Amino acid sequence: MAASIAICARRPLPARPAGDAPACTTMPDHGAHDRILGAIIGLVVGDAVGTSLERHPRPAAPVLSDMIGGGPFGLPPGGWTDDTSMALGLLDSIALHGRLHDGDIVGRWLAWADTGAYSHTHTCFAIGTQTRRALTYWRGYLQRRRRPAEKLPTRAPELRHAQASGNGGIMRLAPVLCLAGSEDEAIALGLRQCRLTHGDRHALAAARLLSRHLFRESRGHARTYNSPRPAPREQGALDTLLAACWAVDATSHFRDAVLAAANLGEQAGTLAAVTGQIAGARYGLSGIPGEWRARICWSDRIHRLAVRAVMATCRPGACPSFVVPSPVPGPRRIIAAPR
Repeated sequence: MAASIAICARRPLPARPAGDAPACTTMPDHGAHDRILGAIIGLVVGDAVGTSLERHPRPAAPVLSDMIGGGPFGLPPGGWTDDTSMALGLLDSIALHGRLHDGDIVGRWLAWADTGAYSHTHTCFAIGTQTRRALTYWRGYLQRRRRPAEKLPTRAPELRHAQASGNGGIMRLAPVLCLAGSEDEAIALGLRQCRLTHGDRHALAAARLLSRHLFRESRGHARTYNSPRPAPREQGALDTLLAACWAVDATSHFRDAVLAAANLGEQAGTLAAVTGQIAGARYGLSGIPGEWRARICWSDRIHRLAVRAVMATCRPGACPSFVVPSPVPGPRRIIAAPR
């Protein structure tokens, strides 16, 4: 466990070429940008909370009340799984390009699968069967081409397999909010990244709904989802989304929503990660407990990467002032936006 904690604290995000990173690594203080950051960091926090009860039968009563680590992967408190690793690959690509670049995104996911990039444990673990199948297909596809295309064809049978109705397309979705200027654009982007691994119609339906929910929540339009308490069962993407909506409906704070989701057990990590996206978009970054934000592995790096992704797509003059993100209380430095 001590070794895992050391890895968590010291492992850097994969390096980017010099000169490619946006210069501004600060974050907006209020409004939609704060809620977008809330959705992204909420995903990571939810993943780290839920991993404790991953693959655990649903408890008769809530047993989890904090971010404690452990679970089937023996993670330290604040450790996260494949949900966050894939989200970080997507987020890093958005921060670099300022748009979706399918070939670059897939390349980053392959680096995670092959070498443990975007994993605080140095290894790829908890990868889903369908995600592995899709990445195996993309590895062969990209090896036959000199340069990865910005838009990749996604009609291959390997991407639309019966198992492609799982959670992979929604567990990592929040970063596309950085690019979405409208609800229709959010849906198109959410579907596009989903198709890279999960092209089944049920997975796409869930990605469409989650994209819509996240965009509306990030614009301050909270709603009641009227989702019933989920029954114990093997969860596909639509089941996971409905359970996450129930957890948000049944609570009035980010912390309570994520714990309600995690205490459902079974696929608790992904369920809490999806819940964290919705609750984070509703309550904003400031609504996520500071001690949880500080505890997640790579906390500072992830916060700054999220900010870079938001800033990479921010129109000049649209974000006049920002605050350096800090997951723990302390002085904050206001910085003017680049012109």
